[in-house]
Amino acid sequence: MLSCSDSRVPPELVFDQRLGELFIVRTAGESLDANAIGSIEYAIEHLGAQNLLVMGHTSCGAVKAALDTIEGKDAGSPNLNKLVADIHPRLSEFKGKQPSKNVEMETWANAKGVAKDLISRSEIIAHAVKEGKVKISTSVYYLENGKVKFE
Repeated sequence: MLSCSDSRVPPELVFDQRLGELFIVRTAGESLDANAIGSIEYAIEHLGAQNLLVMGHTSCGAVKAALDTIEGKDAGSPNLNKLVADIHPRLSEFKGKQPSKNVEMETWANAKGVAKDLISRSEIIAHAVKEGKVKISTSVYYLENGKVKFE
């Protein structure tokens, strides 16, 4: 599972799972770098993971930061600039527009984009999906009511 590092979104609690039942990679805004992708590849190659869930959440600060900087504004540091730069392409359709309530639409676009990016940025993931060994799903956790919607 790839989820946001936001402390309001603990996957074990969201899905009522015990410790050790989920392999979770958490990054702000589900941003992808070599460590995140490599961790997912490890889960597939060495642990036999068959389902990969990308879960965003409403009111995500990283998605908001990416929207705020999509026109080239500085995010505050070189590392933060890299983080939001990874998210920017997934939010390009929202450039110059007013954000949706709780950035719900943008969060969905980001989660779906991350799922596609995982396939395009990893031969291991792409091969596993093509062979039918791994299924990638997307979801959004709604902070307002504690519900998860899947697509």
